[in-house]
Amino acid sequence: MLVRYASFHLDSSAEALLKSLTTTDVVVCCGDGVYAFNALRSAFPELSVMAMENDCAERGVAVEAIVSSGKLCQLHQQHQQWINILP
Repeated sequence: MLVRYASFHLDSSAEALLKSLTTTDVVVCCGDGVYAFNALRSAFPELSVMAMENDCAERGVAVEAIVSSGKLCQLHQQHQQWINILP
């Protein structure tokens, strides 16, 4: 499953969903969700957590695992199921 995370804060419902994911699932922080990147990586080290390159650049956020729009398209094709977590 591909999860697009766009919320600045981790709330209880989002946390419950993220806890149900497996190591094959991918979380992509986008929009204001890039601010939560480090917190998500710390809370869920077993998950593959990345952040959108252009959203990080727009907000001046530096993270170690970025993903381009092209790579996001590939992830959408690879993971037939996806969900958005919005604020």
